[in-house]
Amino acid sequence: MTDQTHICSVQYDFSQIFLHPQWYIELLPAIKTFVHDYHNKVHKFKDTTELELFRQERIKFITLVSENLQYIKQNFTAEQEYIFDTERKPIDTIVIHHSSLPPTMDLRYLETIHLLNLYVRDFINQESQYYGRSIFSGHVDKKMQTFFAYHYIIFTDGTYRQTLKDKYIGWHCGNWDYNCSSIAICFHDDLENKLPTQKALHTAYKIIRKYNVKNILGHREIKPSTTCPGSKFLGTDGWKQYLL
Repeated sequence: MTDQTHICSVQYDFSQIFLHPQWYIELLPAIKTFVHDYHNKVHKFKDTTELELFRQERIKFITLVSENLQYIKQNFTAEQEYIFDTERKPIDTIVIHHSSLPPTMDLRYLETIHLLNLYVRDFINQESQYYGRSIFSGHVDKKMQTFFAYHYIIFTDGTYRQTLKDKYIGWHCGNWDYNCSSIAICFHDDLENKLPTQKALHTAYKIIRKYNVKNILGHREIKPSTTCPGSKFLGTDGWKQYLL
């Protein structure tokens, strides 16, 4: 892929743009290039140098948004809470994910990906009642909005953070029925071809035991087009067995 228009230099006045409710409309070309259309675009690159440049610019763009995330997170009113959670059902499933990011990556980066990939998709719909409004998730953590798709995030040292309350629907597995009745647990690591740490596995085991669930499933068992949470999750020797 040699079309230089796809190698976009990201230059915005981020000190001002997030003061406006329609920031995501102003940034839409970059959001589509680096987030919404990312997976389609990377497969078209034949030149490895251009591919690496594209990936670096994607990281740069998402990082710049993440550094201004506090402006978006602070912008909500109490009556907006629960607006997306009226279909929450009793919890009967745990869904396991991995972040596919280096474990040292700031969680703001992961939260920004969820914001851009999940919530922005709804708010850019011109037929939607939300179009042009300040983005809100309806989910609050420590008096600020949260845009995480997962209820729990587990770190390699075994510590964890609950990023969504149980009463909130996480937009995490690409299946609305499962979303409405599940708790999402994410290992903050790239587990595509490796195992979680023993400390992280032990923490996940303990969290799962807090819930009376019928199913413990990997994301890939619900959505076959993904490999999440990695190639070593399933099978008789897979690390899923440790969680059962």
